[in-house]
Amino acid sequence: MKPVAIVGNYPSNNIPFGDDVEIWAINALGTLHPRVDMLFQIHKKENAFHEEEGFYEWMKENTTIPICMREKFDEIPMCVQYPFEEVYTLIPNVRQGSEKLEELEYLTSTPAMAMALAIYQEREKILVYGIEMDVKEAYFFQRDCFTFWLGIAGGKGIEIEIHCADGIFRKGQYE
Repeated sequence: MKPVAIVGNYPSNNIPFGDDVEIWAINALGTLHPRVDMLFQIHKKENAFHEEEGFYEWMKENTTIPICMREKFDEIPMCVQYPFEEVYTLIPNVRQGSEKLEELEYLTSTPAMAMALAIYQEREKILVYGIEMDVKEAYFFQRDCFTFWLGIAGGKGIEIEIHCADGIFRKGQYE
């Protein structure tokens, strides 16, 4: 399988739009890239269809780019349902709970879901562009999950190139 580039919406340079890498873009702004192999729109229906003006119409008319969504929508011909249960099989030994330990279902953002799917598909290389998660409170809440899945990928021996996110990873060693 080809390497995958997960491309967020934060401005990023040097995104490899050649044919040797699959491009997975996030949300409505992903439609602005020169080439996209899969678009992720994981928000719930009431949020996804009102994200950007005209995006819902574009999704209904699109016949070339698969759109990974949390559930199957018949009105969107290229809709592909995200495989939550299959992805959760990647972490069967991670449990959490102060009263009762339960299997972890930990996917708090679209970038984390894209990363987990790339791991599930056994990609040998994952590139990350345009994901910062340090601007808004919501992103700050989501970034722990993204870094969790980056750690899972690295632990599985997947080569990872992070061409962004200096605000997350450039912290220095604890002293």
